[in-house]
Amino acid sequence: MSRKITFREKSPDNSLNNDTATGNSFNFEISMFEMARLILRKKKLISILTLSIMLLTTGYLFTLPNLYTSTATILPSGKSGAGMSAYLKSLVGLGIPAAISDENSSALFPVILNSQLVAKAVLAKEYEFEHNSESKKLTLPEYFDQTDPDKLRRSMMTITTIKMSQKTGEIAMGVETEFPEFSQAVLTKYIAQLEEFNLYKRRTSATDNEKYLARQIEKTKVKLTAAENKLETFQLANQNWAMTDSPEILKELMRLKREVEIASGTYLMLTQQYEMAKFVAKKDVPITRILDAPSLPTQKSGPFRRNIILLTGLLSCGLICFGIVLWDIFIKATGGKNKHEFGNFKSEIKIAFPRTNRMISRIKKSQEESTEVV
Repeated sequence: MSRKITFREKSPDNSLNNDTATGNSFNFEISMFEMARLILRKKKLISILTLSIMLLTTGYLFTLPNLYTSTATILPSGKSGAGMSAYLKSLVGLGIPAAISDENSSALFPVILNSQLVAKAVLAKEYEFEHNSESKKLTLPEYFDQTDPDKLRRSMMTITTIKMSQKTGEIAMGVETEFPEFSQAVLTKYIAQLEEFNLYKRRTSATDNEKYLARQIEKTKVKLTAAENKLETFQLANQNWAMTDSPEILKELMRLKREVEIASGTYLMLTQQYEMAKFVAKKDVPITRILDAPSLPTQKSGPFRRNIILLTGLLSCGLICFGIVLWDIFIKATGGKNKHEFGNFKSEIKIAFPRTNRMISRIKKSQEESTEVV
């Protein structure tokens, strides 16, 4: 099975020149059987190169340490009243999932875990653990052998995975290091920082409402006290207010009593709302519900040396075969009957790129001079 490839120059009137004797054609044949025979003839070279690459890959892989991944799972929290209909709408862009629309949900947990605030706390901690019956103390800057904050955060991203299921809302976390116990300790610190942030630093609208009502109660209490003081002062100045028939005194007395009643009613209403807001604020604190605590890995998570070596062998063998075939095609295309045309093609390239040609000539000349000196 062969295929003949022919390139012919066109005349100025765009008609093909059929005179192949003039050297204006570029012909060679590609045979699949010839390529297969070529690969068989070069099998020794292919084998040597492939095995060499596999041996180099093996040597490199065995310099890499084993890695162990500690994993944990966090359950979603927040309102779930939106139901499946809201989820289906979110899939087609017609709605927002309940986990995202509810500010008290776990939808922001991945953002919190990836924040610089949490990263700083995780990096600052010194972890104590036992490895092979030996007590170890290690920090992440020591583990990465790095002190630059930005590089440390990027290094943390390479060992940390945080994935949130769009369907169920659960969060899967993982930390991968050379020591199983170290991975578990770092992941435990991540979750502890998440819980601390939710309890003490994360603010919701219920918390803001509680603080707003507390301020309003203080203002209303001041107004109520001032109204009561005015009423008391007026009554002391008019000791016979209970028996008087004076319209002015009665009018002023009713006005002052009305101010006290309004301020008292407002104060009572705000106090009731404040007590309810405190209850709601405590209830709305996002709860970190751990389904699977950070695990202690017993099996390595990488590198998978055997698979990498086999894949490297297959890819290198294919690339070497392709390179041999390509080189053979190049030799055939530029030799024999096509040698003259190839020479013309090189000349046209030199004319098209004169600066590149001059630079190559200077490089060749300097190499020749250095060779002569040696």
